[in-house]
Amino acid sequence: MEIKHIKKGKNNKYEILFINGEKLTTYDEVLLNNNLLYKKDLSKEDIKSIESKNIFYDVYNNALKYISKRIRSTKEIMKYLDKYELSLKDKNDIIKILKEKGFLDDLRFAKAFISDKVNLTSDGPYKIKKELLSHDIDESVIDNLIHDIDKEKLISKLDKLVNKKINTSKESNYLARKKITNYFINLGYSKEMIDEVYKDSRDDTSYLEKEFDKLYKKLSYKEQDKDKLLLKIKQKLYSKGYSLSKIDEYIRKEYE
Repeated sequence: MEIKHIKKGKNNKYEILFINGEKLTTYDEVLLNNNLLYKKDLSKEDIKSIESKNIFYDVYNNALKYISKRIRSTKEIMKYLDKYELSLKDKNDIIKILKEKGFLDDLRFAKAFISDKVNLTSDGPYKIKKELLSHDIDESVIDNLIHDIDKEKLISKLDKLVNKKINTSKESNYLARKKITNYFINLGYSKEMIDEVYKDSRDDTSYLEKEFDKLYKKLSYKEQDKDKLLLKIKQKLYSKGYSLSKIDEYIRKEYE
């Protein structure tokens, strides 16, 4: 097909107008790579090749838009490309181009990921590492980046988080500490780091009294014998982490 002229369109695209009035839109990369600016006519094979390359660059540009929303890992982009009917070679070629042009960089992704997690979430180092490993980031790279996290900043954040949990807990210090410690271990902090910021400064007395009164009302309907009732309450409170001496002290004060 004889080319009448080629004109530039929007978004790095060009329109090829043929003598017979037909049109073909393609990308500047396709024009340059196939020397189309210097050709007078195109064969059916040429047009088929252009259409194939258009699909490639359509997907490439969609991948660029996907990256523009937030920084991505190579694994994320490959998963994104899997929804398109492209050959593995084409997918790898897109990944290669994105990396060569600086749009895709796993090291930059890992740094941004850690920064966001440290500054915007409650996640600790071990959870951050686990998530980065799921992106197929090299473990030694992750360990180095985790090592570079500002430890004072991390401890300060954990201190606020832990003590907020302490202040809102209605359980005994013993049980509260056990639950809070497990909670933050699951968030990716080491027990040593949690112990460093944990403060057992809260007085259990008011919590014990409320818990005792609640159990008394609940169990007194079933157990009429006072001594047996107090023993059951005592056992339940002890299992919740309250000290026997404080329980006995409250019983002497209120029920003897």
